[in-house]
Amino acid sequence: MKERSQLRAFVAELLRSKGDTAPFDDAEPLTTSGRIDSLEVIQLVAFMEESFGVDFAEVEFNRAHFESITAMTDFLSQVRPPCSSAA
Repeated sequence: MKERSQLRAFVAELLRSKGDTAPFDDAEPLTTSGRIDSLEVIQLVAFMEESFGVDFAEVEFNRAHFESITAMTDFLSQVRPPCSSAA
């Protein structure tokens, strides 16, 4: 899935920017483990808006949607139609 690889790359860059180069898997908790903080969640919101066309003014924000790569891709599949051409 294209979204999954884009999200993984973005999260990896966020982590690298603060010196965290440890690997992570798609189901790994990122926010509750402290690897991703609230500022980085805001960066993820902006990334999703720009890259995938998610309008958080119309979609309820829930921090749980940013807990893992799997949670983010599940969230995207709920708010975007499967044939969306955004990105």
